[in-house]
Amino acid sequence: MTKTQIIYELAQQTANEIPDMFRKKGAGEGNRFTNQYMARLNKAVTSMIGGSYIEQRICHPTDQSVDFFIPEESTIIEVELSLYNVHTNLDRDIFKALIARDAGYAISTLLLIGKEPAKERHNQPSSRALIDFVKRHHELKVIIEDIMRMP
Repeated sequence: MTKTQIIYELAQQTANEIPDMFRKKGAGEGNRFTNQYMARLNKAVTSMIGGSYIEQRICHPTDQSVDFFIPEESTIIEVELSLYNVHTNLDRDIFKALIARDAGYAISTLLLIGKEPAKERHNQPSSRALIDFVKRHHELKVIIEDIMRMP
């Protein structure tokens, strides 16, 4: 199993441990929830594969960080829990990957993880056009995966 797959699995396992994971939250509560979720996920990732992949500042000169960077897999992972919304950070996350690449980092894949139905939402024409564009013109593969609601 790759480190990317491990982080995705840990993101799902962390979500399974939180009873109100899929309850709609307001802006303030949502931000606090996301911070708590990411703290739990980062702890799980550190325990499983080490902490050197977390919050990497690779987007020079903007000094932005990415949630996870796995250099040996040329992959950035961004956890965007609200990726199912109409307005998301899809374009911002793509640009962060391109800026990091421009700074000299080898990046071929951007994995975005969001609560379901993020994957379905970004299979719409506007998102598909952007995802296809960066693949065609920048050879950046953008993958969107869902954190699934457990029954």
